[in-house]
Amino acid sequence: MDELPERPRFLPPGFGTVGHSDFVELWVPEEVSLVPQTAAWYLVASALAAALVLGLIRAARRYERNAYRRAALSELARLRDAAAGGGRSAALQQLPELLKRCALAAFPRERVAGLSGAPWHAFLDRTAPGALGDDQKSVLSRLVLQGGCELPGKAERELFEGVERWLRRHHV
Repeated sequence: MDELPERPRFLPPGFGTVGHSDFVELWVPEEVSLVPQTAAWYLVASALAAALVLGLIRAARRYERNAYRRAALSELARLRDAAAGGGRSAALQQLPELLKRCALAAFPRERVAGLSGAPWHAFLDRTAPGALGDDQKSVLSRLVLQGGCELPGKAERELFEGVERWLRRHHV
């Protein structure tokens, strides 16, 4: 057994463990490694990494596919601001065109380009059920046929909200 160091004079008698000859230190085990020890954990980690990469690729593709939708929504916001700023008639006249351009970007041209009137309304209902009410669809038709119309504030707001709902909800 190792010799104990001499006790410092400034320590009172019985202080600490200095001078105790039967003192036994505790044994501390080695730290447990957090590195996986079997091949199965490497397989699990590889599968999780692959799933993460595939999820990121899918999210990037979805984001890229919806670029037309984001562009249409930003144009709608610009038209809404223009209508609030006094260019109400010009902004309203551009709404049907915005819907058609968005539909042409999302769906095959052969399926969308020739639609007008009731078939166009049915297409809008099929692709985003309940987004546009009958009143909003009739206003859109009037805007196309007459080149403009006056709407009360509530009807105009509902039209912009319906177009926005269709832009957000339509399924390709």
